[in-house]
Amino acid sequence: MDINYKTTLNVAHQIALAEQTKEHHLIIFSSATALYPFVGYSQYAPAKAAIKSLVAILRQELTNFRISCVYPGNFESEGFTVEQLTKPEITKLIEGPSDAIPCKQACDIIAKSLARGDDDVFTDFVGWMIMGMDLGLTAKKSRFVPLQWIFGVLSNILVVPFYMVGCSWYIRKWFRENDGKKAN
Repeated sequence: MDINYKTTLNVAHQIALAEQTKEHHLIIFSSATALYPFVGYSQYAPAKAAIKSLVAILRQELTNFRISCVYPGNFESEGFTVEQLTKPEITKLIEGPSDAIPCKQACDIIAKSLARGDDDVFTDFVGWMIMGMDLGLTAKKSRFVPLQWIFGVLSNILVVPFYMVGCSWYIRKWFRENDGKKAN
């Protein structure tokens, strides 16, 4: 929490104190795990979810600021390489289709999305889909928001219940096969 959340909170606080007569753009980085936390990310996902909540609040409080949040999926980095060495197999199984993309590609996607005016930015389709299923009360500003809402509603009705049953089954099976060993 100290690094992921409090650093973001402190920077946002200092920017909020800045001169209010100019337009400001605050870009905050969270993670796709903020939208869908799962086994193996117990130390990481809660802080990223807190950042997602912070962004929602800042958008309400700092009305003359443009507040963007980036929810990157997996991208190739030194940290990702190290993470793969210790990541439990069950986490890799649930993560499934979210392959790591080159860092430069992630940066290009983020820069283009922000330049287009998107304020909820994803580096992969999986992140975009998960945000569509997160039909919370936060304002969303990204491409195809109406399509994302429709996708979210249909997914929450037709896909998510079956997916969650499958995930629960895989998690219980993994713990049985590993004698209850910790997943992280």
